Amino acid sequence: MKNIYILFIILLFLSFCGQKEVKDGPVPLGNGIVEFGAVSVTTGNVKFSYLPAWAETPPESVWFSGDINKWSFSAEGYRFTHLDNGNFELSVKTVPGTYRYYYVINGAPIKNMKEIAGKILPQPTRFQTNSDGTVLAVLEVGE
Repeated sequence: MKNIYILFIILLFLSFCGQKEVKDGPVPLGNGIVEFGAVSVTTGNVKFSYLPAWAETPPESVWFSGDINKWSFSAEGYRFTHLDNGNFELSVKTVPGTYRYYYVINGAPIKNMKEIAGKILPQPTRFQTNSDGTVLAVLEVGE
């Protein structure tokens, strides 16, 4: 009976050895576009988040600016709500399609969304660099 327990423990140990979490990283596609795998966003309300670092002074305001609101820095309904935990959230009604956007923090547009990629949710499907050097986040929304 003791041998069965030992065998079970060894098999259990071996079943967990070598397992690593697989994270899809960015895949360069050329022309300034970087695509991320494993992003799945469906039609409906998409919750966008800005998650400032815990040691960072939270901004006064965060806005969503993109093709969905004609690139307005302060369109009604596109200001993030500042939550008690220090994060910012905004729910945006979407239909299937491609959405290009950037955040506006304290009135200043983030001209390189890659710089804050670790602080935003959902993770963009890819990034796109415009001719003026602005790096936009791009989100593909499915059905």
